[in-house]
Amino acid sequence: MQTSNSDIKTSYFLGTGPLEYFYTLWTRTVVVGYGCFYSYRQNLAHDYDEAVAKATAKTGQTTWEQFDISGYKRTQGPDLTLTPDEVTFTFGKYIGQSLGHVLDINPGYVMFLALKSDWAPKQAKFARVLNYIRAMFREVAFKAEEEKKAARQAERKARDAARADLPAFEGRVTITGTVLSTKLQESQFGSTWKMLVENESGWKVWGSIPSGINPEKGDIVSFTAKVEKSPSDPKFGFFSRPTKPTITRPEPVVTVPNVIIDNGPDANWTAEKHAARQAYVGAPVTEDYGHFGGNYDAN
Repeated sequence: MQTSNSDIKTSYFLGTGPLEYFYTLWTRTVVVGYGCFYSYRQNLAHDYDEAVAKATAKTGQTTWEQFDISGYKRTQGPDLTLTPDEVTFTFGKYIGQSLGHVLDINPGYVMFLALKSDWAPKQAKFARVLNYIRAMFREVAFKAEEEKKAARQAERKARDAARADLPAFEGRVTITGTVLSTKLQESQFGSTWKMLVENESGWKVWGSIPSGINPEKGDIVSFTAKVEKSPSDPKFGFFSRPTKPTITRPEPVVTVPNVIIDNGPDANWTAEKHAARQAYVGAPVTEDYGHFGGNYDAN
């Protein structure tokens, strides 16, 4: 089996069936998140052993499955082993030019074909290029998403590594931290609200919300409880029988937008007046007065 990358997996199989004269070579392309696509590659032979020998020589694959492809449309699928410079436009205003060149001079046009156009050409010579473009963009999008996912995982691992271990608490202790989440948990004894609390050192504890408070995510809580360390995570524990709770709700952060004033037909609005108006509403002053639509006098 051949694999192009972690998001697009390609393998081959033999096409056969009661209506088929030749064994044929087909590609199975699995695109994560989109589905599975089949495309005809070439005729092989009448004889099974000869067909297998040719297919193995062509692809390097040694294990073969057979599927009935009677009546399946033989549209040549995209060959993702090619680079954009090796794919030539067979239609439109860029006919005869390489996809790599068109990407350099008019990437918006290629983006339109890949993501917005619903054109489904019946002619194979058109479909091959269009299918390649769409598959290429899917591959790029998945690769970008995988890179983002890997970056998030690396960041999470770095944060976890920096977190302190849960102290070796004895008896009842005072816990102070930020509420990360709350959850209504069902059990055979009824429903209980639980909360996950993170201490400023990074360790976390989970347990029942003490009576007398109704915390939300982001609240600072403090309470007395017995804490037991998790057997599988040294940075995590479970608290029980919480008492003496207190809660502090942080003040909401109010963001004042940067106000851009378009003075319209009044060309006498000066930079000083603009700065005074910005200061009045509490927004930062923008030093570049050239794009507010007016004739500013900065002197």
